[in-house]
Amino acid sequence: MLIKPTYKIINKELTSANASQYRMSINVKINGLSLLIADGEKIVNALNFQWQATDWKLALENISEICINNKFLTYNFKSISIFIDSQESMMIPKDFYSITKQQVLLETYTGNKDFTAYSQKLNNIDSYLVFGVYNELNNYIRKQFPRAKFYHKTAMSIDNTIVESKFSSVISMEIMSNSFEIIGSKNSSLLSYNTFNYKTLDEFMFFVLSFVKQNNLDTNTVKLILNEPLLMTSPIALQLKDYFPNIVNYKSNNADNEVVFDNLIKNTISANN
Repeated sequence: MLIKPTYKIINKELTSANASQYRMSINVKINGLSLLIADGEKIVNALNFQWQATDWKLALENISEICINNKFLTYNFKSISIFIDSQESMMIPKDFYSITKQQVLLETYTGNKDFTAYSQKLNNIDSYLVFGVYNELNNYIRKQFPRAKFYHKTAMSIDNTIVESKFSSVISMEIMSNSFEIIGSKNSSLLSYNTFNYKTLDEFMFFVLSFVKQNNLDTNTVKLILNEPLLMTSPIALQLKDYFPNIVNYKSNNADNEVVFDNLIKNTISANN
């Protein structure tokens, strides 16, 4: 079955001749893929795919189909950046980090050997974010895009949260349908970074409020930043508003159909600065 994009932006025809002018970035998730061709901050073309999957094997099948059915993915772009949405991640202080040990550290942390370890130096804290790419997916991407560089899609959010907390306490969140990432920072110091899976609204709020309590934050004064668009009349948003009076909902300056790719644009710019 041919996977069709849920969102699509086509601003220019891509050819093997003009591809070298543009950067390509791909955000890979277990249940979807966003693909961006960019000229600086301008979108040339962009595609977003979503599917129901809870394991990386099925995700890889869908990613392979997308690559087979989109010839332009074989073109020679200026750069290729792969942003992995991986829950298999851990933060290591600079003094304890070693590239030769990151694979062992990741395997010890996850309890399995199914992931290839990569790392990314964080800009605003002396730590590395070590993250895993499913082995078969890693092999496929390395074969399909031999020049690609791997990044973790949350690294920029961690750096931005630290910057935002210079004079206050800040929590930033990215909320998905059955999981969420949460980052806490105070006075330019990172407090915690976690990913939680949830099934119900009560379970979601339990994890959020437990995170607040464990990090000695005050829901009445902390600034809550939502890194992705959230309908403020949704049950989750209404619950958050009951506890957090200082919510900053994600707002993009891009057109409505470009909001889906906004974080990918920002990550692409950050990765190539």
